[in-house]
Amino acid sequence: MSSDQPGSKPEHSITDYFSADGHAPNGLDDGIDDGPAIHSAISQGPGVVQVPPGYYRFSDIRVPAGVTVRGAADATVVRSTNDHHPIFDQSGVGNWSIRDMVLDGEAPEPWRQRKDLGRVGISIHDAWAFNISGLTVCNFSGQGVRVAQTRIAAAAFCHGGMIDNLTAKNNAVGICFDQRGEYVTLTNSHLLHNTTGCIIHAGNTKVTQCNIGSNIDGVVIADKENGSHGLIGHCLINHNERYALDCLDVEYGMMVNACAIFYGGIRLRACKGVQIANSQVACDVDVAGEHTNAFINNMVIEEDYGFKFGEATMVNGNFTAEGAWRFNRTSEGTTNNFQGS
Repeated sequence: MSSDQPGSKPEHSITDYFSADGHAPNGLDDGIDDGPAIHSAISQGPGVVQVPPGYYRFSDIRVPAGVTVRGAADATVVRSTNDHHPIFDQSGVGNWSIRDMVLDGEAPEPWRQRKDLGRVGISIHDAWAFNISGLTVCNFSGQGVRVAQTRIAAAAFCHGGMIDNLTAKNNAVGICFDQRGEYVTLTNSHLLHNTTGCIIHAGNTKVTQCNIGSNIDGVVIADKENGSHGLIGHCLINHNERYALDCLDVEYGMMVNACAIFYGGIRLRACKGVQIANSQVACDVDVAGEHTNAFINNMVIEEDYGFKFGEATMVNGNFTAEGAWRFNRTSEGTTNNFQGS
């Protein structure tokens, strides 16, 4: 169905085509494979493909360049025809969009027991200039969204992709930026009730204005091929059960700036150049190792939390409601109250 607006892109609905049973999808029976219908719709070329309210099943869908697949927010629920395969498999394609729908992995066990069994809602590999917006990705025994690799040259080193207004809940991993899933921005999103909310293995990653809370671990950062440097800013990282922020072998530094980090610990192991700054911190902090990291200009709520810092860690300018923090280090070394690791 084409739009009658001058200059607009054509619009199609998957209900204009036929599913595996030879009938048009009606959104009432999610036991039918609707893959043939959406394949037919997206193959019509640049434009918008509507997935109306209802329940649908398809998997291994590759949205072509110039095509937007759009649902009706929480009223559109998509499940996979094969839980070993992603619902959307975006490999080797740029300039595409997926918007406004629920992807349901149907994992049966309580979310705290979720294991990463490789089930993925959206798999992104060798892709660029994409936009994912308004999705809820839930109940996957694996990664709700996996950004494995962006094609850096096509992205001009800055436009890997944009993910906004994502809700990732009840997954083994809410979202993973894997070894070369670079130059992607995640913003205005909620990651909750995952065993791990967000995993960052990639460099040049930006996570901003997100609520990452009520997971077992909030954010896990560990280097792979190109390091996991980047920025986490203006996020609420709250009520995670084990670690709010867990960093391992971060080689090139990560900026954690202007965040509110409550409950769940902060742990840095064998990291270089990680800076936690200008944030509100109410949790255990353990920065081990011989390399230089920084914990500076934070508002610290102490209560019964523990604080350990390696000798090379910069601990300056932090304060509490009563004044300068007792663990700040002076230019000559440490305050009298500081207990190093």
